[in-house]
Amino acid sequence: MLTRDKDGTARAFLNVCRHRGARLVSEDEGCKHRFTCPNHAWTFGSDGALVGGPHMESGFPDIDKAQSGLAPLPTHESMGLIWVVPKTGMACDIEAYLEPMRADFAALDLASHVIVAQDTIEIAANWKILVEGGIEAYHFKIAHRDTIAPFFEDNLSSYTVFAPHMRSILPRATMAKLDRATRDAWRVRDHANILYTFFPTTQFLVQQDHVVMITSRPLAADRTALRIATLAPLANADDAEHWQRNHAITRTTLDEDFALGEGIQTGLASGANSHLTLGRFEGALTKFNAMVDAYLQEDQGHAS
Repeated sequence: MLTRDKDGTARAFLNVCRHRGARLVSEDEGCKHRFTCPNHAWTFGSDGALVGGPHMESGFPDIDKAQSGLAPLPTHESMGLIWVVPKTGMACDIEAYLEPMRADFAALDLASHVIVAQDTIEIAANWKILVEGGIEAYHFKIAHRDTIAPFFEDNLSSYTVFAPHMRSILPRATMAKLDRATRDAWRVRDHANILYTFFPTTQFLVQQDHVVMITSRPLAADRTALRIATLAPLANADDAEHWQRNHAITRTTLDEDFALGEGIQTGLASGANSHLTLGRFEGALTKFNAMVDAYLQEDQGHAS
């Protein structure tokens, strides 16, 4: 549950009443200063504090309101986005987390963008398989041969690691035709897809005139919820037909990747492979897997 308090500060909380655990808010969006539980009408402010409820004095004479507010999540607003860690009690310096990619990513000026189209879907595959599908170009000419493959080079991509994050660039066929005499006017996003992967589950696909935000939320080892949102500059946001058409193209392409991901997940469950093989031009996958392994080892070290 995401709010802005009276001072304009963005806050996030678990959408759970602190009385008997009911879902506090069911609407996708709205404008409220207070949130009342549909079960027993306990009420909370936009800052998460418990305001009160029916018969509080007689039923809960010893309640400590200061300790009964909504469960907060680490939240930070930066570069036009609100970043939330979906787990309570975590010590997370979000600013430090973003810093390695800040200079590069901030140039997108997402504070001047708005969401013009979005979908939420579930895929029967592990989140990691879905992230991997976006950081290599080996599959492009085959998997996307009937959609976007003709517009891109064959098996050509580059990547830069901003530990723990990554920037991938997939050149379009137009890049090789650029006239060096016009170099000062070149923009990478006009002649390539740029994919920013904020480790582990947030990706931004930069295209000529818009940005697609893809966020993964693991539901199980073999199931992932995905939110796919097209962000357009506010000045051009009213062209609904244009943005819906672009969003549909993105979905068509991503759905091809998702179908392959579900097949990979089924293949993993079959036991056919004890390991998977990466080629020399799949270096981004090697780096990404190494990062996942490092975090898993760190987590296991803390647990032990």
